[in-house]
Amino acid sequence: MKITLPDVPAPERAWLWLSFQRYALLLAAAAPAPLAAVATLAADVWWAWALALLVSLRLGAFALTIGRRWPAKLHALRVDLYRMERRRFAADRVRARCGDPCFRVVARESLRRAGLPRAERAALVRDYARALAEERSALVVFDVQRGEVRRQLGDELHVAPLYQQPRSPFSPSSPQLANDNTP
Repeated sequence: MKITLPDVPAPERAWLWLSFQRYALLLAAAAPAPLAAVATLAADVWWAWALALLVSLRLGAFALTIGRRWPAKLHALRVDLYRMERRRFAADRVRARCGDPCFRVVARESLRRAGLPRAERAALVRDYARALAEERSALVVFDVQRGEVRRQLGDELHVAPLYQQPRSPFSPSSPQLANDNTP
């Protein structure tokens, strides 16, 4: 069975493009700034031109990288719209997108279309982004001698068993042997 995602009308798609690509547009507009600064402040210093050119190229490349993500952003929104049409959308579905600033815009738009108030959307995205940042910076220690996995998330320490032992069919808690009283 092939799923058909809802289409976004052209005028709305143009607005979404501007909204989703604002970081790329900002970086593209800032890319020539180092060259302009060198032209006004140090036009006769060759190494300043070289450095400004490198910075400008890097900003332009980053803007291009962000700009190329437009199809993925639109697809993510269309998936959320599909879920909303079928009443399967939940606010926690956007959590995974909140780790990336580019996709936080998509998360906010999905939550807006789901009917969440602006303050609630902002708080939810901010909380998800903070939680994902903490998870990315977690310290994980595998203690083989103790058989534990220790995970430090902020101020919290989570300890879990390192090995999950499969339950033997001959263990005393097994239903087959529960009524057997032989030693």
